[in-house]
Amino acid sequence: MNQTEATRIEKFSGGQNAKNFDVYPHSHPVDLDWIEEIPKNWSTLKLRWACDFITDGSHHSPSEDENGDNVYITVSDIKDGEIDFENAKRISDEDFKELEKGDCRPQTGDVLISKDGTIGKVAVVDNNDFVVLSSIGILRPSDDVNSHFLKYFSESKYSLEQMRSHLKGSAITRITLEIINDLDFILPPKEEQDEIVEFLDTETKTIDELIKKKEKLIKLIEEKRKALIKNAVIKGLNPEVDLKDSGVDWLGEVPEHWDVPRIRFVARMESGHTPSKSESEYWDGDIPWVSLADSGWMREHDYISETDKTISEEGLANSSARILPPETMVFTRDATVGLCAITTREMAVSQHIIGWICEDNLNPEYLLNVTKAMDQELDRLTMGATISTVGMEDIKKLKMPLPPLEEQEEIVEYLNDELEKFEDSIEKIQEGIERLKEYRTALITEAVTGQIDVRGEV
Repeated sequence: MNQTEATRIEKFSGGQNAKNFDVYPHSHPVDLDWIEEIPKNWSTLKLRWACDFITDGSHHSPSEDENGDNVYITVSDIKDGEIDFENAKRISDEDFKELEKGDCRPQTGDVLISKDGTIGKVAVVDNNDFVVLSSIGILRPSDDVNSHFLKYFSESKYSLEQMRSHLKGSAITRITLEIINDLDFILPPKEEQDEIVEFLDTETKTIDELIKKKEKLIKLIEEKRKALIKNAVIKGLNPEVDLKDSGVDWLGEVPEHWDVPRIRFVARMESGHTPSKSESEYWDGDIPWVSLADSGWMREHDYISETDKTISEEGLANSSARILPPETMVFTRDATVGLCAITTREMAVSQHIIGWICEDNLNPEYLLNVTKAMDQELDRLTMGATISTVGMEDIKKLKMPLPPLEEQEEIVEYLNDELEKFEDSIEKIQEGIERLKEYRTALITEAVTGQIDVRGEV
């Protein structure tokens, strides 16, 4: 046995020491690339021999029917080891009956595993009132395999590494059923599987609850951060100042000496265009092009220097897109509305992006914070739309609180200092969450591969 003392697993977040576990007294070597030894009474085999049935879901995407009584499940519906039926798409009885003629209706006790996109998301089926699409594999364990043990094994580091080593595709990664069938699997006796599952159910529940508490704390901090921004850009920094009615519902009262103009009167409004995608010479040039593909970056950052897509001089010349100067405040008016950032160099934008080029009496960073503060107003303007979008006429009517420039700069400096403290707090909590997730994966991996002995631990 390589391990001559109890396995040590990384510390819990927050300073709580993880428990040391015993190791199995007897082991034997195995011919696997990713592990050297397993307990003596355990065996190795290909996953196909641990299952009675391995298939995937339907390759036909049914039409949605909001009034349907049945649902179909995709990868996005597998969350935290469970199936999210609440947000799953509904289909008609006719479509459901057609789909279930195949093998895409799982049975209770089957294990679902994602094979497209986010690889290795798993869940155990506890009811079979749904069908799955081809992005999900269905594993039906044999009688001597505990469904939940198979689920935990599929979540282990070694199982995920096996799958990721065979990923195919670039834009959308995927693994095939052939790869799933050929995965290496470690099989303990059924009684030990049951004990391992009972132990992991208890331990992972504790870890998951800690993670949820930390995630809730992050949300509370983010709410306080939003409130701080909104109060600063609407009320200013002087609590003693006289206020007046702004005449704008979402603003309420503002300092008496502030103006409340339409944004387009203090910043030039620009939008853009998408060059023809059928013309390859219009793309992958030297001109950064802000689009909805940059939404993820804009959600997390206040400045944008690089873009997901670029266009060429030919693309610019053959479209209505224009070059916008540095320090243009850009924000999304479609899809996730109101994500915003300040450009650090010349860029063009798509038609889904609004650019505000500030006049001399408007600080771009102040406008950025005002845009963040008007999230509820933007939500109101998009309410009822099938696809979230704010119309150009509504954007032209948007008003903002406008202090003197010197006061804008004081507010920006104050917010920069205060928001940095919030970011530091969130970063520390996120680090704690990552440590907990790493601990969870390590604990599952050690338990299902027999590197720690958890019999009798519950």
